[in-house]
Amino acid sequence: MAQFSTKIFFKVATHIPHFLTLNRTYAVLIRRKQDEKLVLIDFGAVKEILLSTTKHPDQKTVASTTISIGTPGYMASEQAQGKPQINSDIYSLGMIAIHAFTGAEPNRLPSNNTREINWQNQANVSSQLAQIIDKMVRFDYRNRYQSAKEVLKDLNA
Repeated sequence: MAQFSTKIFFKVATHIPHFLTLNRTYAVLIRRKQDEKLVLIDFGAVKEILLSTTKHPDQKTVASTTISIGTPGYMASEQAQGKPQINSDIYSLGMIAIHAFTGAEPNRLPSNNTREINWQNQANVSSQLAQIIDKMVRFDYRNRYQSAKEVLKDLNA
């Protein structure tokens, strides 16, 4: 696979905050071609499902479970556990960047004992860009960028 150029990455990155904000804020209505029905697309990849069970006629127990949907390697660990954070998409975007710059699929990249991904030796990027991408894909979501605007600010610095 051909590796991504940093010039193209910076062009794409300027649109990221708007897309991630739109993704988190709006649902989209589309009309299906096959039956002309309106369908709501909400972009969410994690869904909570409420299950109700009855033990006795007068008692009803409601339980919930969360189902996560995503591609292993691109999905943040908290999302895989059904507990996505507002910055889980930033992790995924960082993994897409790593894949683009290295040509290696994320699940084939080594990680260290703190579960951070070792990818820099396989990519030709500046140390500044590598630091930004590293912060995008921190294993612990609290150590990641908290918003796409923060990523863009550092990219433009």
